[in-house]
Amino acid sequence: MSDDDSTPDSKKRRTLRSIPTSRFSRGLRVARLTASVGASALGGKVATMFSNAAEKELKTLMGQVRQAQKIADTLSQMKGAAMKLGQILSLHGEHLFPKEVVEVLSRLQSQSDEMDFSEIRKVLTRELGGKLDGAADPRLDEISERPIASASIGQVHRARAVVGGKKHDVAVKVQYPGVDKSIDSDVDALASLFSVLTRFPSAESFNTVTDEIKSVLRHETDYLEEGKNLEFFREYFKRDESLVVPRYVAEVSTRHVLTSELVTGITVQEFAASTASQAARDHLGAKYLEVFYEELMNLGRVQTDPNFANYKIQWSFGVAEPKLVLLDFGATKVFSKEFRESYKSLVRACLVEDYDAVRRVAIDMEILREDDSKELVDMHYELARMFMEPFMPNKPYDWGASDLAERVRKQIPKFIFAFKLRPPPRDFIFLNRKVVGVYFFASAIGSRHNPRGLLDRFLG
Repeated sequence: MSDDDSTPDSKKRRTLRSIPTSRFSRGLRVARLTASVGASALGGKVATMFSNAAEKELKTLMGQVRQAQKIADTLSQMKGAAMKLGQILSLHGEHLFPKEVVEVLSRLQSQSDEMDFSEIRKVLTRELGGKLDGAADPRLDEISERPIASASIGQVHRARAVVGGKKHDVAVKVQYPGVDKSIDSDVDALASLFSVLTRFPSAESFNTVTDEIKSVLRHETDYLEEGKNLEFFREYFKRDESLVVPRYVAEVSTRHVLTSELVTGITVQEFAASTASQAARDHLGAKYLEVFYEELMNLGRVQTDPNFANYKIQWSFGVAEPKLVLLDFGATKVFSKEFRESYKSLVRACLVEDYDAVRRVAIDMEILREDDSKELVDMHYELARMFMEPFMPNKPYDWGASDLAERVRKQIPKFIFAFKLRPPPRDFIFLNRKVVGVYFFASAIGSRHNPRGLLDRFLG
């Protein structure tokens, strides 16, 4: 099991004695940060009035980086939805902030302060009852005080659980206190903060994005729902020997504590740097894409967070078909049959480069409108074709040598900003993030597989 944005590198993490839990205390912290950032921005504007062009540019940039550092430090210590929103903006904020600011905010992706175990113990005691030792609660003992992963919503500890009269090694994900109750207030407060730094295309667009973030986070903080997802996907994929989904341990799980069997493996980054053969890399890249298509086109239930920390790989030297371990199903989103059929139609139209058909389907899906200018329609068509680039030649695609994932990631915000007064379709907000993540995965491991046959199979 993993949390969505965890890091195993404990050297980079600080230990937090507590985090603000009440709506008032969390709102106050963001308000102070907003005031500080706002004052800093105003001071920077005054200072640059008396500088030449080069000095003005440097002072402005330094001020923005200092603001980003304040934001990153504060959100990391707050955890919860506040930190999660900062992470999302760090991934998709290159058209909102200078790249130096985005680089500072990206610390929220790779570094997450851990919570002191005394606070974690309180949550476990409250949720599971009794004292956390073998005598008082025979279900769970031998808990490691240092987490094996920490993130924005919770952190994971290694433990032993008694299930069916036998002891098993398990991973126990413990939710930080109060984060599920502060989602709306956190996101609303952060919206005010970021309005100080930049302007979103429209209030309506920004509200649509933040509403979808709230919805996803509400699901992500319900560990009982995640446990059901874990069971569902484990059952569905159990016949695929290339996939591993941990077993859910319902006896030692609650809404704020999720226990599953402990599954080992190396990280995506470790596999990428390994001596794995090209055949092993090709197999893994194709399998990851297959899982995504299975989720979207057949099941209509997609794990929308592609963070590498949500996966492990079981591989050893000489193995041509490594196993992909799926760890986290908190950010699972359901897509209707109507949406999935329209999505397939859009993909089919892109594959045959039918401009008019792409436009018609995009209008049906409320991406475009009948009265949109040819410039906007062209921009959408080019973005859609960019998504389809690996599938067009119907031959092996060198994902490792391609910069497609980065080009798509940069193009999406440009597309959003072109439609200044229009909120994006909610279903696409996190789905596009997942698609980009699929491309980043294949690129990171250097896969060279041909994805066209796989796509054609799922398109029917």
